[in-house]
Amino acid sequence: MTLSVQPPRLRHAGSFLLPLMLLAGSNAVGAAIITQSETFDFSAGPVSGSGGLQVVSNTDFTATFSPFDSSRGTLESFTVAWDLDFSASGTISGGSSVFNGSTSGGLSLAGSTYDGTGGGGGDGGSVGEAVAVDFTNTTSTTFLPANAGVSYDPDILSTVTGSTDFAVAFTTQYSINYQNISDVLGAASGTVTLTYTYAAAVPEPAPLGLVSLGLLGVFYRRARP
Repeated sequence: MTLSVQPPRLRHAGSFLLPLMLLAGSNAVGAAIITQSETFDFSAGPVSGSGGLQVVSNTDFTATFSPFDSSRGTLESFTVAWDLDFSASGTISGGSSVFNGSTSGGLSLAGSTYDGTGGGGGDGGSVGEAVAVDFTNTTSTTFLPANAGVSYDPDILSTVTGSTDFAVAFTTQYSINYQNISDVLGAASGTVTLTYTYAAAVPEPAPLGLVSLGLLGVFYRRARP
């Protein structure tokens, strides 16, 4: 799993206010982002003749992610994005050939299904010709805490704000159906990414003495000829 944290950014402040903000603390803090991702890479074959080649089982696209750390601030939204590629190749070895592949399954977080998706493709031709299947499955779902129990299972929000790691999954198989095809190869790869967007916790104000020093420094600079 890959983890990336983008710290909050201070909103624009004039030269007079910035030193005071840095010393005294400020609530002018922008949104921050934490991303976690996991990659997948599967392949199967070669096989020849007629039959079915399973490249991915319905448990293979499963990633484990960490919950949101509430000490960082207030969770504003979380997004699950899938970006997967599927392919297959072979050569027609006889008449009445068949060559296709497909996916279809549910998207789930911590065992709660929130959407479904799928895709597929096929190819054909004459004996001796190459055949290929290539399709993608790209989906992105954003959850707002206020919509828990309205547009999605509230257990999902409880899970991402809980204390234990949880699973994100695309429960699908990817199988290639082939008839009179030689050298059949199948592959599936891609990434699932979980993104937390949150309002960072407001820094604690600095002691009054430091605030006073900051003000004195600003006035001194502005008073110099």
